[in-house]
Amino acid sequence: MNPDKVIAFTGLANQVSKQSYAEIVPGQRHLTILNDTGKLIGPWILKSLAQ
Repeated sequence: MNPDKVIAFTGLANQVSKQSYAEIVPGQRHLTILNDTGKLIGPWILKSLAQ
């Protein structure tokens, strides 16, 4: 990861729109969530691209 890009990305956390999405994944640890992110966000990305 590029540290400068990570820092710049954190500023986007406060920008919420109709296309924003959040999900709480109970019982999972940080690294497990990162590993499973593709499964969680993939359908959202495909849906957004189709619009």
